[in-house]
Amino acid sequence: MRNATYRLGYSFVSPDTPLIDLNFNLYRNETDYTQIDQNPAAARRDVEVATTGFDLYNASRFDLGIVPTTLTYGVDYFRDEVETHDDVGSTELFTPSGTREVYGGFVQARFEYDTWLEVIGGGRFDHFDLTSTATTEENTGDRFSPKLSVGVTPIQGFQIYGTYAEGLRSPTLNEAVVSGLHPAPAAFELLPNAGLSPEVGHTLEAGVNLSYDNVLVGGDGLRAKLAVFRNDVDDYIEYATLDRPGVANPCLAGRGPICFARLPYDALQYQNIDKARLEGVELEASYDWRWGYVGLAGAIIDGENRRNGDPLNSVYPDKLTTTLGFRALNERLTFGGRWHAVAAKDDVTDPTLASDRYDVFDLFVAYEPNENTRFDASIRNLFDRQYQAYSGFPASETDPAPGFEAMFGVSIKFGVDN
Repeated sequence: MRNATYRLGYSFVSPDTPLIDLNFNLYRNETDYTQIDQNPAAARRDVEVATTGFDLYNASRFDLGIVPTTLTYGVDYFRDEVETHDDVGSTELFTPSGTREVYGGFVQARFEYDTWLEVIGGGRFDHFDLTSTATTEENTGDRFSPKLSVGVTPIQGFQIYGTYAEGLRSPTLNEAVVSGLHPAPAAFELLPNAGLSPEVGHTLEAGVNLSYDNVLVGGDGLRAKLAVFRNDVDDYIEYATLDRPGVANPCLAGRGPICFARLPYDALQYQNIDKARLEGVELEASYDWRWGYVGLAGAIIDGENRRNGDPLNSVYPDKLTTTLGFRALNERLTFGGRWHAVAAKDDVTDPTLASDRYDVFDLFVAYEPNENTRFDASIRNLFDRQYQAYSGFPASETDPAPGFEAMFGVSIKFGVDN
């Protein structure tokens, strides 16, 4: 597998007026996955995925009467392209070639009154087009999504906030046009759904932000965010297992014409759920004392199909990540460890989808000899734990997670002054 990322950025802050704080980013990411069978035929499969896009936005700062105001506005665009080649011919079925274009624009106003009140209001327009070689239908749509947030800071460093926001998510190529037969023994059919509607979310969120400096020693900092949310989603995209009348369910185990065990379904298709709800709690916290830091990040999320009360299989298990890091050599060297604790997942529509809890430990180190160069090394799954991460699909169709992994990387910025 080969992955390449290209990024070009430009920013300009006018020294003469607070109305111009401009940022522009142009990027492209390319992933080329090649697989060659180890047999005399040496069949070759290639999947090339490329995402190209840009974002342009400006922030204008001014006083609206006695209220300091920041008006941020901009546009963005990206294009996903998938191209597949397979000597055998099955890859095009499961990863069809196609394109997805998404573009939009937004405007947001932030009002700050004294030191205790912050109000943010705005909206965003999104449009998408999805086409594929697997179908002659074009999937397109657009929507305007509003947002309103109010934050109150009764005492310095302690903020209570509430937010209402809407958003649109277009279907991906795989969700809309995947088709074909899954390889044996679970040879169920994958059905396309080119008319898949985009998701529209309506999110209510409330929470607390903490920000304190010089807590235990001079120069340290404590940051934390606790949020509870409820997201009611129209046309939620979820895969469905189908047991069609008159279609034999695939045989999992048998001998000759006799089948001892069959799948409880014969086909899989991504479909829209009219009404779905996701709700939960998210926590982020960090304490930094210059030569070291510790962080916590976790989420507990439940999902429900409001049409029939079933759980949503696409909601991942509860997870908590703990990071402990240290700095040395004038903060150019960073090293530490990370612990991922993932809960069991048993609130699923089919017991074959369930997964067990697991813990994984990682190590990392990074060194920056100068502002333009960075070396990274990491060890994932330090103790070579054997586990199967939750995927939303039957455990029998999910590959075990990788064991011990060691990685090394170098990042170099070109055209940047020292």
